[in-house]
Amino acid sequence: MLLKYVNTDSPLRLGVVLEKTGGLGEAALRWFMSKAGSDHRFKLDLIDLLDFSFPSGQGKSKWEPAPLAQRIASADAFVVITPEPNYGYPELLKLAIDSIKDEWNSKPMGFVSYGGKSDDSRTIEELRILFSELRVAAIRDSISFSFSDIQIPDLEKETYLENAAKSLLSELDWWGNSFRNARMGIPYPVLKY
Repeated sequence: MLLKYVNTDSPLRLGVVLEKTGGLGEAALRWFMSKAGSDHRFKLDLIDLLDFSFPSGQGKSKWEPAPLAQRIASADAFVVITPEPNYGYPELLKLAIDSIKDEWNSKPMGFVSYGGKSDDSRTIEELRILFSELRVAAIRDSISFSFSDIQIPDLEKETYLENAAKSLLSELDWWGNSFRNARMGIPYPVLKY
């Protein structure tokens, strides 16, 4: 059986990437962290992009990407928690994606979005395409919170979200362990042009 070769003894380092903004985003973060934090398969690392100084648009400020790159490199898997501003994604997330390349390679990525009007997330679809360029395996299942999900308790929706979290975490566990063992055995070749 193939699973006997997979190292599942130590928890996966799950990087939870976001820009803390309060409000619904804070509620979505607390909800996800409670689910993932109680799962023994993961050790969580909250990577708040506001903790890092990104370069300004004018290019005058010097930016050292090493602190963020080290946090990204040390993770075995990721979850991005993102709002849906006009069906796009936040500027700091785009800067983080553009600033760091190799550290994202050969790791799985899950998504939690909030603020949209439905369970369809165009932001997540855009991020899946963007991260695929960095050789990240985007997990198919995701979690989307609308404004009413947090403010208006709904047992059916809560059950749906619970199941979505279990599915997402199980996918991250499988892909994360598979990639981690592959990286330990045969490092992923980063293509240079």
